[in-house]
Amino acid sequence: MAAFIIHNLKQPMAVIRGIAQLLGNPEVGPDKRQAFSGLILADVDRFLEMTEEVLDYSLGMSLRLTETALGEWLEDVVGSLRDNLAGSGIQVVTMFDCRGPGWIDPERMRRALINMAANGSDG
Repeated sequence: MAAFIIHNLKQPMAVIRGIAQLLGNPEVGPDKRQAFSGLILADVDRFLEMTEEVLDYSLGMSLRLTETALGEWLEDVVGSLRDNLAGSGIQVVTMFDCRGPGWIDPERMRRALINMAANGSDG
């Protein structure tokens, strides 16, 4: 359980750390700073979601299925994957036509895909 939690916390922490380093560059303009701030806030929200999941797990795990626009969700996840893997020389290529709604637990599914990509890039 501890290994699972640590593994899931490493990715957002690495993203926040990288963005913090970029924010330290005085040449970064206000538009980029605003975008970086949004990325940090999104990862902090993921941290908060993960803490809720740990609490849920301790009480008996349940999925939070919500109707999700799959095309938009996939584009968001793929954007994160591209950002996360850019420095490793890995190019993310997608081929999906799904644009309709689907019932998923979007945050858990997102984390699973990002973890699989991170594990694959470590290889």
